[in-house]
Amino acid sequence: MKKVVMPGWRKIEEKLYPVFCEIEWEDNKLSISGVEGPFRNGNCKGSCGQIEMSWEPLDKYAQGWDAKKEARFLEIWRRWHLNDMRAGCEHQRSEWNTSEELSLKEYKWSTKYHQTRWAVANGEPPPENWQEISRQVLENTTNPGRARFETPEIRALLDAGWIEEGMTETKTAGWTYPSEHPEGLLTKPCPVCGYKYGSAWLKEDVPADVIDWLFNLPAAEKIAAWV
Repeated sequence: MKKVVMPGWRKIEEKLYPVFCEIEWEDNKLSISGVEGPFRNGNCKGSCGQIEMSWEPLDKYAQGWDAKKEARFLEIWRRWHLNDMRAGCEHQRSEWNTSEELSLKEYKWSTKYHQTRWAVANGEPPPENWQEISRQVLENTTNPGRARFETPEIRALLDAGWIEEGMTETKTAGWTYPSEHPEGLLTKPCPVCGYKYGSAWLKEDVPADVIDWLFNLPAAEKIAAWV
């Protein structure tokens, strides 16, 4: 079951362009996508795909649409799109803030470590505890599951000059492993059912009244070149 709606027009470079959205409901799976000002050659004037992520209020509404209906449509789109691809169980979805932004630091070899490593490889006596220092440096700079926040071990390596801070990256908690950051949730088990967040795609049933509301929206008042 498919339906194309046209909520209204968006002003792009001082000209109004129609915004089309396609709603698809098949095998209890909901998918919604959109396009701003589609052209017959397959291009478009604005954005296409998941345009709800950067959606701004429309500049002009089509017949049967208003600000309240636009807000409800966006709410449903953001809540129920791809309901068969949920990373978390029902408990995690209701209790965990998977969109919390976390700052992750990169740590890299320092000039001191590079020079010492080269010197030891060329026969110079190694510093005291060199094997342990090398293990710690490699563990915290090249290990795929390395900590990307300041642990006591990392602080000691920084203070001793064996490593240095690199770039800082921002990721959401749902895409961050607990080994990378203490607030990371990826693969963290649910305390209720034990499901590990992000270990599979789970399906969440869309309420029947949501589907009824979507398919009772006014049909597009003009034919889209494509959606």
